[in-house]
Amino acid sequence: MGKNSPRFPLSSWLTAAVLSTALAAVLTTVVVVELFARRHAEAQAESTLRQIAWNLRDALDHGMAQHYEQVKVLSALDVFRTGSSADIRRTLNHLKLSFPQYAWVGLTDSRGRVIASSEGLLEGADVAKRPWFGGAQQGMYVGDVHPAVLLEKLLPVQNEPWRFVDVAAPVYGAEGELRGVLGAHLSWGWAREVHARLLDPALATAGAEVLIVASNGKVLLGPPGLEGTDLPKGTLEAASKERLRITIFKVQRLQHQRVFAAVAPTKGDGAYPGLGWQVLVRQPEAQALADYQALRNDILRVGAIVALLSGAAAVLIAKLLATPLRRLARHLNNDEPVRIERIGLFREARQLAEALQRSAERQHRLMTELQDANELLERRVAQRTQVLQETNQQLVDAEQLVKGIANGVPALIGYFDREERCRFANEPAARRYGHTSESVRGLRLQEVLDEQLYAEHAPHIRQALVGEPSHFETTVWRAGRQLHFKVNVVPACDDAQVVNGFYLMTMEVTALAEARQAAAASALRLRTIADNLPVLIAYYDRDLTVQFCNATFKEWVGIDPANAIGRPLRTVIGDTLFNQRRSALQRALAGEQVRFEMQSTALGTTRDLDTTYVPHIEEGRVVGVYSLSSEVTALKEGSAAWRHWREWTCSPACPTGVTSWNDCPRHWPVAVAVKQA
Repeated sequence: MGKNSPRFPLSSWLTAAVLSTALAAVLTTVVVVELFARRHAEAQAESTLRQIAWNLRDALDHGMAQHYEQVKVLSALDVFRTGSSADIRRTLNHLKLSFPQYAWVGLTDSRGRVIASSEGLLEGADVAKRPWFGGAQQGMYVGDVHPAVLLEKLLPVQNEPWRFVDVAAPVYGAEGELRGVLGAHLSWGWAREVHARLLDPALATAGAEVLIVASNGKVLLGPPGLEGTDLPKGTLEAASKERLRITIFKVQRLQHQRVFAAVAPTKGDGAYPGLGWQVLVRQPEAQALADYQALRNDILRVGAIVALLSGAAAVLIAKLLATPLRRLARHLNNDEPVRIERIGLFREARQLAEALQRSAERQHRLMTELQDANELLERRVAQRTQVLQETNQQLVDAEQLVKGIANGVPALIGYFDREERCRFANEPAARRYGHTSESVRGLRLQEVLDEQLYAEHAPHIRQALVGEPSHFETTVWRAGRQLHFKVNVVPACDDAQVVNGFYLMTMEVTALAEARQAAAASALRLRTIADNLPVLIAYYDRDLTVQFCNATFKEWVGIDPANAIGRPLRTVIGDTLFNQRRSALQRALAGEQVRFEMQSTALGTTRDLDTTYVPHIEEGRVVGVYSLSSEVTALKEGSAAWRHWREWTCSPACPTGVTSWNDCPRHWPVAVAVKQA
């Protein structure tokens, strides 16, 4: 070997070249596969958490919207306006049996006293200071989660304290006056049931935690030890910037561990405005990327094996490639004829082909392992898809339930967009105008109603489309009878208070209108009779406020009855006359019928009055007093004259010699005349 010969033989260069190429290929493959595998694992974790957050957010919104609409529809039932306490209690008990999520349902009067409730709980209690009663004075009310105040000791004992979400609706009378409030306490256990029904299968496989957080950052529902606590500041800050956006915190630190998290703010549903809850789903990074870590380790192991095999193959290939060259060089140096078959060129070619085949087989095994891992991921995606399908079916069933309730309400209910096109109508409304719920959808209101009836609706619809609710009454002649209807037009607003359409609800109130007319006529007849009787007739409530008095009141007291109604009796008749009657009024308010005679002076005239107080009793309780007073002044004067004449004695000149008119035969006619007078 000469002085200018290379330091390394060709086999070493070939070995280094082949080995470097093999190592570069293996490392590149490992890095690229790992990069794509990690991205895929992160995307899968993000998708899983996002879908879980969406599912629970939508289930909470839809569930609350159902209860919101249930209470709203139930508040319009006639039984809550005109039924007795027993009828209302039966209705509420039936409601609680049908919807066990309600821990308590009750109806108050306009002053906040519970007049009837499910199972009779809190009946007679004063709830005027409760937020749900005050909030429902202005319309539908939904209160955030809070502990039980009045019902804690009345409800059955359970593992965790009772917590409620309040839903309340005003109950209006026939004239639109507030008759009371229908309040429902929705057990917070309902949210835990939704959580268990929708998420437990996903949590078992994904190792995620789900928290429901109030608008003030307090955890309403979550893992043990976190409920009732406040999340660290800034945890949900990104989600609050865009209310409808799911925000992903890829590597966020919560409770000193690296996690993946998804936040889904609730946005309400339909008329239900939402309470600002946010659903936080979080999963430790180690669990979220567990499949990726296992795959990464497999890739590294396979890469190491491939690198070792590639190194051995490189040495062998270099040797096999160098051997023919060495033999060729030896033959050339020795000037021997070159014999290809002895050099072994085709044998090495076959060996090279065999080596390449073995490498292909190893690559195939690697791809098979990757395919198996991909199939495993696809099976897990299929499992998540099945859970989503089941959830969607539950939502469809819930929608059918709401439609069933709407179809069962004795009213015509419809929803129209801003172009007055029907988007929903219950079956009674569709049948009334010769359609079905499907065929009427898309028709404009003007195409359904006749010209005159639409003209009555038009101004109220315009008012609703600018955000102002409206209602009116109309009449329709049908089969020779005049029917009365009450129509409510309510704007349909989204979360941003933008009016997207309006709700139209029509109820037949013919019986109520006829009853009002009959009551007005009866009241007029009674007023005419009372005003023409020569007696003073009045009625006072328990607070001794004048609720009725006839025209004689003005003649005797000098005050117009219209100015006396609604004023305290003491203010109307003065302290002197009131103090004369105070004791008798107190006895009447205690349940005793009182009759007495007394002199009363008013407008400069003194009258002898015979007065009777009759207590007004309802359900064993005195709610007022009827007063009837008749003047007996003439009778008193006649009786006095009669006593005066009887006391007179006969004149000494009387031939009978008797001293009493009663015993004197000559004066009997006079005595009889005086007695008759």
